[in-house]
Parts: sequence; C-alpha cells; structure tokens
Amino acid sequence: MDLLFSLISGVDNKSYLDVDDLNGIGKGNVPERTGNKAIDFALFKINLFAVSENTPDRKNFIKDLVNTFRELGPKAEEFSVPLLHSLLNESSEELRAELSGVLPDLTAFFMQEVRNLNAVKEGILPIFRELLSNDSHVINESAAALVEASQHLNTTETHNEVVSIVLDLVNQQMAENSIVVGLDLISQLAKSFGSEICEKFLVSVIQFFAEDGNPKFKKELAECLCSVSEVVSTEVFHDKLLSVFLSLCRDTNWQVKKVCAENLVKVLKISNEDIHSKELFGVVKDLVKNKNKWVSTAAKSKLGLILYYYKGKNQEKLLKMYCNSAENGELGYSCAYYFPGVLVHFGADYWQDLKKLFFKLNSLDTKTKECLVASVHEIAKVLGPQKTETELVEVFEEWLNNPSVALRAYKALGEFLQNTSSEAVKLKLIPYVESMQKAEAWRVRETLAGQLSKFTQVYTPEELFQKIWPLGVALCQDKMHTVRQTAALELGRLSSFLLKNYSEQVQSVLKFFSRSPNYHYRQVFVEIVKGILETTQNDFLEEEIETLTRDKVSNVRLSVAQLLRQSKSLWPSLKTSLEEDENPDVRYQLCERPRATETLNGGFYLTPPIFRPSCEDENFEVYEVTAKEVPHLESLENYSEIN
Repeated sequence: MDLLFSLISGVDNKSYLDVDDLNGIGKGNVPERTGNKAIDFALFKINLFAVSENTPDRKNFIKDLVNTFRELGPKAEEFSVPLLHSLLNESSEELRAELSGVLPDLTAFFMQEVRNLNAVKEGILPIFRELLSNDSHVINESAAALVEASQHLNTTETHNEVVSIVLDLVNQQMAENSIVVGLDLISQLAKSFGSEICEKFLVSVIQFFAEDGNPKFKKELAECLCSVSEVVSTEVFHDKLLSVFLSLCRDTNWQVKKVCAENLVKVLKISNEDIHSKELFGVVKDLVKNKNKWVSTAAKSKLGLILYYYKGKNQEKLLKMYCNSAENGELGYSCAYYFPGVLVHFGADYWQDLKKLFFKLNSLDTKTKECLVASVHEIAKVLGPQKTETELVEVFEEWLNNPSVALRAYKALGEFLQNTSSEAVKLKLIPYVESMQKAEAWRVRETLAGQLSKFTQVYTPEELFQKIWPLGVALCQDKMHTVRQTAALELGRLSSFLLKNYSEQVQSVLKFFSRSPNYHYRQVFVEIVKGILETTQNDFLEEEIETLTRDKVSNVRLSVAQLLRQSKSLWPSLKTSLEEDENPDVRYQLCERPRATETLNGGFYLTPPIFRPSCEDENFEVYEVTAKEVPHLESLENYSEIN
C-alpha cells in the first residue's frame, strides 16, 4: 500500500475530509484537497480502502470501483495502475470473487470511456492472471469474467496478453482444473482472437492434447476444436484438425461423441462438398444410430441444421432421417424449429415430401405447434402465393382460432398475408385483424399495433383507409401506454403511405392528436411524426411541432426534443428554442455531449436524471392510463370536425 499512500497523502495541509466518519476516523492518512469535490470524494474512498481492514467496507469499495475511477476524472490515469496493483494483494476469497465480478466493467471503462490501454495491460490483465493462477479458488468465476471482458479487448496487444494467460493455463500439466478452464476459454474466445492467433497458437494446443490422448480432457478438447474450426482457414482445418475431429467422433466415451454431435454443424460450415460426402455423411449416420440415447438424441436434434449446411451426396437419405426423427414426438420441437431452413434448402418442389411431417408436427404438443406457427410466414415465402393459399391458409385460420397458439399466429399475420395474392383470402382474414384491436388482452392489441405498416403491401390504399387506418387510430388511443407507443410509430408509416390519396383526412386525424387536451395524445402525435419522417416531410408537421415546443407539459417537450435530435438537420430553429428550455432533461436531449454521460466538475460523470433507473427493466410494471374526458375518434366521418 506504500505507493498508494504516497499518491493520496497530503504534503503540507490536511484536507477537510480528515474528520470522523461513519466508517471510522481518518487516522491521519488523508488525501490533499484538490478543490474538486468529485475528485476529493474519490480520494477519500481510496484512503478509507487503504487503511480499513473491515471486509464489508473493502468489498463495497471494490464493487464501486468503476464509479470511483469516473469521479477521479483526469486523475484516473495517475491512480489506475497503482490502485489496481494494490488489489492484487487481496487474500480473502470473498474479496477476490467480488473483484473478478467487477473486472469486465472496469475493462469496458478503460477501453471505451477513457481509452486508457495502459491501465488494462498493466493493471487489469495482471489481476486476471493472478485470479486464474493454479491455487486460486475463484478460477471459474474469473474465467467467466475474462470472457465477458474480452468483448472490449479489441487490440492486438491485449489479445496477445489474453492468449498468454490462456496458454499458461493449459500448460499447467499438474493442475487438471486449470487445463479444463484453459480449453474452455479457448472455446469461448476463439472468435474474438481471430484466425491469425488461432492458427499460430491454438491449433498446436489442440494437436498436442489430441496426441496426448488424456481421456480427462477429450470432452473439452472436442468443444475447443469445433470452436477453433469456425475461425481458421479451410486449408488449416483440413490439414491439421479434420483427422482429430473424426477420431473424437469414434471415441468410446459417449460424452465426447455427444459434444461432437452438438457441434457437427461448425465442422460442416468449413468443410467442402467432397469432405461432406466421403467423411461427414458417415459420421452423421453413425451418430444418429448410436446406441447411446444421449448421443443419438443430440445428433437427431441437430439434423435439420445439418441438412441446411450439408452440400454432399446422399441428401435425400439425410432428409429421410430428419423426417423420421419426429415419429415418436420426443424431438418434435427441434424438428419444427429447423423446418423452414430444411424447406429453404430443398425448395418448394420438396413440399410433398415434407408436407406429412408438417402436419405431424402440428398434431404434437403446444410448444412444437407454437414453433411452427412462429415461422409459418417463412414457409409461405418458400412455397409462394399459390401453394400457400391451397396448403396453409386453412391451417393458419385454425391457429387463429386456437387460444393456445393464437398470439403467435397474430404476430405472423401481416407477413403471412404478404405471401398471398388472392383477394378472397386477404378479405377473409380481415375479421381477425379487426378482432385483434378489440381484444381484452393488451398484448394482442400491441401485436396488431406493431404490424400496421406491413398491411401496405397487402391491401389497396382504399382498403387500407377503410379497414386498417381506423384500427390504427383506435390503437393510438389505447389505454395502455405500450400499445399507444407501438401503434404511433406504425401509424406514422401508414400515414406516410396514405397522405398521397387522403391528405385532408389524415391531417385532420393528426390534428386531433397534436391539439388534444390529453398530453398523452400529444406525445402520441410526436411518435407518429417520427414514423412519417422516415419517408416524407410535410410543412403541416413543422407547424404542429412548433406549437408543441411551447407545450406546458415538459414530457411533451422532451418527446419533441428527442424527435429533433433524431432528425438531425431538420427544423434547426425549433432546436434552438428547445436548447434554452427551462427543463434540464429537455436541454440535455439537444446538447452536443456524448449521449451516455455528462461531465461535471472536470471529470465526474453524472447520468442525467431521466436516465437514472430505480429498478431493473423486468421489474417495471405496465400502468393503464385513461383520459375519460377526451373524446375518442369513433368513425372517419368525425375527423373533419376535430380541430
């Protein structure tokens, strides 16, 4: 701690922070006052960490390290390496575990926010090396943290250092756990390393363990080989790794074979047609027919994906295996999951071969049926309009009437209709579209709201205006905020399409929202404008937006500011007026600082008030907001009366 003390201790004058604290007295080891409250506070926390022996205090300090470095601002570079080095001395497993958990965020901070590569090389990576050492009890947690941190390590220097750490692990011949962790890290980091590093360092590691033949590492070796195969060149794979993979597929250990079956697709992707026919077809056949249930199940569950990438001979034999895999119903879900891909691979001409399987899967459990429903529009794309109408419309209508899968069918409705051409079919399904808007379940209404613009490729402008437009307007007045928000953007896109033929009527509806006494509807108008501006500009929109820049409700002005920021060079005079708004959140939307953070006191990063979440996203509840005093648009005839 001597180096840390030398940095934070005052020389002549003591800081005002040298007072009794909730955590204890300052003990005289205090930082010199800098005049910057954020920096002084960070130095004070570092001082407490340096002198405190209380484990909870030290744990809290480690947990808050990223914020401490942010508060240090320009002094972060001076303190980063000494402070990180001091953490290497932690002997408590609890503190080391806490440290491993914070390292990915620290890596992101130094690499992306302050771009201090030296702190990563000299401070963070040595900590990883220490935590992944032979005698560490947090090696697994540290390995997971290294994988997460590697997403932010995008330089050759850092990659080389991480590879060095990994190679040190797999070279610890007397530490089996370290080798397992090292091979697992190679599997997870191969893509981030790139082909050059994999071919230079990691291929030889795989060859070494293959020649060594230690059964304790074969499972991890198989995973490692398949991951590296995705990265290296075809020539390197064929020359150095293919024989190793084929050997592992013939291994007596069923767990090794299971890993090969699960990862066979990775090998198929990099192999050529000749290898597929001569080597890999036999491998697939043997794995599918393997006596071990877990091996055969793993292979059968991947047959659809294998078929999609298989380029060799005997494809029809593989197709027969795939169709037979769903006979007992156990593998129905995986078979249904890959069904569209198999159909894409073989084409519409093979529909008669796959039709029986399709209806077999449709008769299985709800989970399997939902999988088919969710991808029916992709199946329709392959079959084309004529076959879709004769083969799928009837079953699709059954799904719409089946409560267990109806929501899935509703989500696919717009894209499914895009793949039909018959006017009779399109009009036949309109009642289902209308029923979605009236559904009690708000998720059904939101599903319709999210696909309003897709109907522009299905119906004529007249049909859109008479049947779809009123539904969109009603959804924009829904009692649920999320439904209104989703519908507004889609209605904007629909409005852009209809403005050519129904300009007066569309503008009348937009005025209803922009001039409504309900501020929620005024916010809806702003979202509608976002959708319109994707393809169209209109002077009418500028007039209404200009009025909303002076809206008495700050949330409306905030929505306008977000719109103006998104539209960049559009309406600069309106931006100027909002840049002087009384509300700081409104002004923030138009400021030129980075979106994520705003500096204060020369280096302290402060998240703007509106972006300070009080709980996780999944904990937010959806609240209903209804304004009963505001009239709803009931019919098109009333549009012209609303101003």
